[in-house]
Amino acid sequence: MDNCGGQNKYNKVLHLALYLIELKYFHWLEFIFYIRGHTKNYCDRLFNQLKLRWHKTNTYTMAQMVDVLNAQPHVTFTEVKYDVFKDYASVLDKFYKSFNPGTIQQHHVFWVESTTPTTMFMKVYHDGQDVISQQFINNKRNNRYNDLLIAEAPLLPRPGIKPIKQVELYKKWRPFVPHQFREEICPRPSDEVIASVKNDRNNKARERTAKKRASRARKS
Repeated sequence: MDNCGGQNKYNKVLHLALYLIELKYFHWLEFIFYIRGHTKNYCDRLFNQLKLRWHKTNTYTMAQMVDVLNAQPHVTFTEVKYDVFKDYASVLDKFYKSFNPGTIQQHHVFWVESTTPTTMFMKVYHDGQDVISQQFINNKRNNRYNDLLIAEAPLLPRPGIKPIKQVELYKKWRPFVPHQFREEICPRPSDEVIASVKNDRNNKARERTAKKRASRARKS
């Protein structure tokens, strides 16, 4: 995996190794992160292929995007629906404690074995000999396996589009979109959303005016 802490290399992704071993999906599970400067993944090679058609096609909807990207050879693009995004962090936090400070970033190889399913082993690089380990049981449970088995991650709330962006899509961008796609991607926001955005803009304008007046008063 890529070595980026904001995407892959953090507590919750690494806790997944413990979770899968405890649920007996694997006997051994190893996560390996690229060393800095060597982070090109195989799938990155396909992005330029995707751009060949994408840059030459007017694409307005998700369905059109799926068709355009799937027209490239060696690429299978699948639309991911909202109902697969679940709050696994809330489940994992109940069963596993956090890594000791500093241990995640300095190591590149992490693995868990079925003989010690709540212990993770770490080392700096694959051929390294210095191995450290950490125990991750957050709290002791009498029926830990059953608790893990029935733990259900809730759906993450759909973020939607911020009110100000809804208004901008409708007022600024809708005229440039073909008629048949306008209602799908640039619909008219509700009266409440339009009024709220207008009110926020007026308040910010008044604040800016007040600051300018106060600044001129101090200078005089």
